[in-house]
Amino acid sequence: MMISDLPSDLLEEILFRVPATTCLRSTCKRWEALFKSQGFNKKHFGKAPKQSMLLMLRNYRVCPVRVDHNVSPPTIEYKGALRLNDSHSNTQQVDISNVYHCDGLLLCTTKAHKLVIWNPCSEEARWIQLNTGQDWNTQFALGYVNNKSCRSYKILNYSKRHLRAGEVRIYEFSSDTWKVVDVDTDSLGLILQLDGVSLKGNAYWSAFNETDRSNFLLWFDFTRERFRRLSFPTFQNFGSNILSVVREEQLSVLHRCFGASKMELWVTNEIDTEAALLWTKSFAVNFHPKLRIGIPSVVSFLIDEENKLLVCRNECDDGSTLHLHIFEEDGQYNSGIRVASNSIPWCPLIVFNYVPSFAQIH
Repeated sequence: MMISDLPSDLLEEILFRVPATTCLRSTCKRWEALFKSQGFNKKHFGKAPKQSMLLMLRNYRVCPVRVDHNVSPPTIEYKGALRLNDSHSNTQQVDISNVYHCDGLLLCTTKAHKLVIWNPCSEEARWIQLNTGQDWNTQFALGYVNNKSCRSYKILNYSKRHLRAGEVRIYEFSSDTWKVVDVDTDSLGLILQLDGVSLKGNAYWSAFNETDRSNFLLWFDFTRERFRRLSFPTFQNFGSNILSVVREEQLSVLHRCFGASKMELWVTNEIDTEAALLWTKSFAVNFHPKLRIGIPSVVSFLIDEENKLLVCRNECDDGSTLHLHIFEEDGQYNSGIRVASNSIPWCPLIVFNYVPSFAQIH
């Protein structure tokens, strides 16, 4: 008997325990209907193990990739692009210019200056109307509020005016409307550095105070709709910081010391909005100057399931090529691999850890 021939109740009990990565490219219509049901996501979230996968934005497409660093030299395998169709076409794929992720959902800005929220697992997509005259010198963040029965998703949009944060707006999925949040961004005195990360429904950025020349962690609480400053660890040297998420539980920061061939990796305790944020140094990397790993050339980093540090940096000024550097747990340099080249100059290359889910867009 094939699994698809099992009784519905038994099939559901099995699929509740199957990682979403296994079901990402399912073509069985019966399974797809089940994944889209309202009760499936809640039960699946509580029973199934969470497995992460690497996704890459390359040539305006989101593609799964697999890096094998147990061989020398390391190898990288590209899989077919995840398909996101245009809202007015069943065949025309969308050109994605940037992507943000939270809770298994991808928030994509498109080359045509449109905004879409997308779940590759369920293939559900929702196109979001932007106000006329939208300033596209903006960034976005995706988060949610925990309600009794479900998660209510929201989008934060802020504009950058003369390197400062400008107007802050929130999109609410439940009402399908944008609203301006009353935040005195000038009083924050900050410059937001790079794109932020989402963790457990909230958004975080590395920020800089122009007045006292200090770096800090900026937190946006989607429940209270307010910003809050948190402290970075005490770094011995001044430098720049890039954020990442570890196993959907912790924040990590990669600190590059200016004037020294050194990087430090720090990790928080498990994030709890009511608990104090504690940082622990994971390891330090002293690399040879010939590696030329620097910020802003470092565009992203992540920690894989074997606790290896993977650091991605631009190899060309136009961002058309990424080089992946692999470091062991003790901070020793393992190897490097040229991971991707864009055929389109100035097209973003983004690599990130993604944990699939069957979260519904509402």
